[in-house]
Amino acid sequence: MFIFNEVIYYFLYETISTTTDIIINYVSNIDYKAIYIKTYTKAIEFKNSLNANNLIVNTLFSYSIFYSKTQEYYNKVPLLINIVDSISYGSNFMYSFIINKRIEPFQNRWLSISKLTRNFSVSKPIEKDNENNGNKYIFQYKLHESYEYNFSTIESFENIYKSYNKSEFMSPMDVETMIILKLNDKYLVRIFSKPVIKIIKRNFFISNIPSKVKFLNIEYTHPNMKNSITLNVGQDFFIEGNEILSPSFVKRMLEYQNKSYYFNFNYKLKIVDNHINFFEIGSQEYILIEKENYKIIN
Repeated sequence: MFIFNEVIYYFLYETISTTTDIIINYVSNIDYKAIYIKTYTKAIEFKNSLNANNLIVNTLFSYSIFYSKTQEYYNKVPLLINIVDSISYGSNFMYSFIINKRIEPFQNRWLSISKLTRNFSVSKPIEKDNENNGNKYIFQYKLHESYEYNFSTIESFENIYKSYNKSEFMSPMDVETMIILKLNDKYLVRIFSKPVIKIIKRNFFISNIPSKVKFLNIEYTHPNMKNSITLNVGQDFFIEGNEILSPSFVKRMLEYQNKSYYFNFNYKLKIVDNHINFFEIGSQEYILIEKENYKIIN
């Protein structure tokens, strides 16, 4: 056990020392030598204090000090921000790859087009789906998603928005298309579904003004699932004009989390807003975010 602790100590010490030396070569307005000496001294004190009785306490205490100091210098040094963010994203990317979970790009500005499609198998007796009207086939839904980095502007978003509104048809297997523009800490979201006549008259105005609306909790439930799944829709999605919690939005949220799920149009979303109002929406509805309020659209 103590050999293991020595390895951890050595790894932490070498990592901190190497990172500090790299930053010293680029930044000279902070006294990194003093930080180096202080870090080394604390590491030695931590090593000498290791024993079977206080190992856990000392480890937690040292971690809290290390974390607070790291956060302090993380916010001050741009190079350290890039190093830490790259390492963090790399580890998240590997974890997502292993468990077959999607992960958003590392960049802060991108535009994505997500298309929810369906395939079906005939003569398969199943429960009624809200979209198949009780016929003897089952729909299988798939989300196709692509990212663009050269057109991640509001103007590009607006042009794509207009072009989809002018579309006269969708493929019979297309259920819904969603475009998302990521602008640093904001997401702009628009959806397009059948019948097209419903979306031709929409307002082309694109806003990036944060809304006062908040949803405290969103639970995905389905008759074929024993447990619900919490959809973590961040406040950066609550922008005036955004269209969220449609089928394509819900499918995307499910694919970006790590729990198993069942998806068809029989799902229900149980929502609690910031006024402690409880309500449900289904697959035939979505939420339109306004500046002061929200609307349930069906």
